[in-house]
Amino acid sequence: MKHLSWTLLGVTELDVFNAGVETPSDHLAQTLYAVFIIAALVLLVNMMIAVLSNTYERVQVITFANVF
Repeated sequence: MKHLSWTLLGVTELDVFNAGVETPSDHLAQTLYAVFIIAALVLLVNMMIAVLSNTYERVQVITFANVF
């Protein structure tokens, strides 16, 4: 899991980071990164719902205008 999260940031050589000892700051950085990814996911899903809702309303108005 750690390798996957670092490759998302573009870091492919993890031998530099493998010192053998993980400090509390390493855990904090991983936790903050996970919170950031989850918050970004929620934000993107919310934006997608807003765009789809707006598109649905426009189609509904156009359809209603063409029917009546």
